Amino acid sequence: MLKFQQHTINVVSEDEKKRRQIRNKLASHEKEVKKLLTQGAEQFGALRATLYRCGKLLTSMQKVVVDGGYAGGWDRYLRDARDFIRIPRTSVMRYIANYQTIDRLELGTPLLTAADSAHIDLSAPRSLAILGTQKASDIRKMAPEQFINLFIRRQPSTRSELPPPVDDTQAWGAKAAGDAFETLDTYKEKEGVTSEKAAEAARVAGEALLARAKSLLTKQ
Repeated sequence: MLKFQQHTINVVSEDEKKRRQIRNKLASHEKEVKKLLTQGAEQFGALRATLYRCGKLLTSMQKVVVDGGYAGGWDRYLRDARDFIRIPRTSVMRYIANYQTIDRLELGTPLLTAADSAHIDLSAPRSLAILGTQKASDIRKMAPEQFINLFIRRQPSTRSELPPPVDDTQAWGAKAAGDAFETLDTYKEKEGVTSEKAAEAARVAGEALLARAKSLLTKQ
């Protein structure tokens, strides 16, 4: 009796070949996105240019995927690349949209370099809100130092250039609260942080401040 050996033949479809070709082109970009997302999660308070860079990379990657005819489109690509792009699709699209908002301003290299050197994330909600109050033509005419000054937090009072007097308890308290809320706004921007979690962080921060105040009083 003749016995036939069974051979398993792996047939790779044309769609899958195209997917692999495009993934190979984007391999270095995928690793860079993963690196930036990790930095953003670990050093969000110190490194503030992460979202802009992610948006820029994701925008260029989306163009390669769409122009290359990736089988299944952008959504399929995000599923295939989930080991590198570990954020929800809604966040990916938000990063892209925020970057494109900045890109449409056509800022020159000196302004972009100045923002990067100052660790200013142009794609952060606060930065976008500030830029939204200015005319694009006026922004493009700014010197780098003038551009950076847009993002420096100032009080509306004429005394904003000077710290509050030592005995001005209310002013010091208001400044501390403002700084705390700005930190919490940054905390909320981190991926996966809900409003409820940010509110809980605010409560814990308040308790920590109160404990610190009590410890200061006991030392007097």
